[in-house]
Amino acid sequence: MQDESTAPRDRSLLKLGGAAALILLVFVAAPAVVDIYQMQLLTYGLIAAIAALGFNLLLGYTGLLSFGHSAYPTRSPWRSSISARIPWRSTS
Repeated sequence: MQDESTAPRDRSLLKLGGAAALILLVFVAAPAVVDIYQMQLLTYGLIAAIAALGFNLLLGYTGLLSFGHSAYPTRSPWRSSISARIPWRSTS
């Protein structure tokens, strides 16, 4: 016989698993139904959602404000723009 304290937890895990299976089924069937452009927008939206979940974890649960990880993707365009403005001397 199952303990009454674990019964609600088992039902919530079953609901979570069913929802995850339904979402996975939608994502597997989506390329056959939608255009390439819409699939690309869905992909970009999911990437942005993953970034938002990361910021929620950093700012919401831990309370840490850190945008240091965003310095790496922004460093390269910044250096390129600075080097494009500097007139370089030719060696010839």
